Amino acid sequence: MLDSEVKKVSVPGSPLISAADFVIPYAPDNSLSVALDYTFFRFGAGSLATNLNYAWKDDVYNTSGAGPNVPGRDYYGTRAYGLLNGRLTLEYQPAISRNPVRISLWGRNLLDADDPIYTSAIGSSFTGYSSSTFNYAEPFSYGIEVQFAL
Repeated sequence: MLDSEVKKVSVPGSPLISAADFVIPYAPDNSLSVALDYTFFRFGAGSLATNLNYAWKDDVYNTSGAGPNVPGRDYYGTRAYGLLNGRLTLEYQPAISRNPVRISLWGRNLLDADDPIYTSAIGSSFTGYSSSTFNYAEPFSYGIEVQFAL
């Protein structure tokens, strides 16, 4: 667990600014990343394998000026979210080449999560924040990738 609390702030000539006005931005208390690689089967000159990976990030503030004393600070926070991605790969070693041929079907955001992954707020750390704008996770997408060398 990351301790992202600002303990002390020193601003000469400004007694109104304190550590409670600030946070460490982009610093989630917790995050998780998990990957699974598995080869389903192998055959004479190739294999069929998969990769699944999941990444999750706890709530974060996206500016240092979103400390506990700042009114509306949650407008500048991004809520926890997670994304699942995957890939299925067929690899074949042709007899006429030293390099394998790989054909992959990939997918991003397999669960089609539509969570905000970045938040920006209107206002300032001195006056407080009054509303938010959001960037959302890319929607589910998929494709095919072919790799070979001559």
